[in-house]
Amino acid sequence: VVRHGQSEANVAGIISSDPAVGTVKHTLTGRGESQAKRAGTRIAAICAELGVTPRSVRMFCSDFTRTRRTAELAAAELGIQPSEITPRVELRERFFGRFDGTSSDNYERVWAHDARSALHEEFGCESVASVVRRAGALVIELDRAFPGDCVVVLVCHGDIAQILRAAVEGDPAPAHHRDGEALQTGSGTRPRPAA
Repeated sequence: VVRHGQSEANVAGIISSDPAVGTVKHTLTGRGESQAKRAGTRIAAICAELGVTPRSVRMFCSDFTRTRRTAELAAAELGIQPSEITPRVELRERFFGRFDGTSSDNYERVWAHDARSALHEEFGCESVASVVRRAGALVIELDRAFPGDCVVVLVCHGDIAQILRAAVEGDPAPAHHRDGEALQTGSGTRPRPAA
């Protein structure tokens, strides 16, 4: 799971979660493009560690501009063409309701409610439970479609990545997804399924 590189919205300090905006605006900054290329290099290293070629990578991304561009740049480092990347709406940014387009300081207000309930929809935001349902269903679908013969890479957004990581690793309260170390732009995580 790779979080998109630094985006224009990150630099502007605004929340960009509305698909009508995020799919056409807020691409990567120069720093974000460098981060995306480094992500591709890290994926290649994981392939080498696993004894598979980078051509065995299957890459899926949110259809938001910042994640598509991250996927394209990471894929180029692996010799994968943009046409081989599959956009999936299940990987879209979590919708932050009335905070969309406002200061990124408002994330903290949502996360405070997350820590109390995975079901909350305060401020009109998408619940953690909804994110787990939609993104988790995609993980299950891909796990069945690619049973160990390739490396599946999901390029998505910070909250989606952290919620997915918590759910896959068996956290009984994925609403506590912000308790661990935050996933920085352009970085990745390899969730380990709970035993």
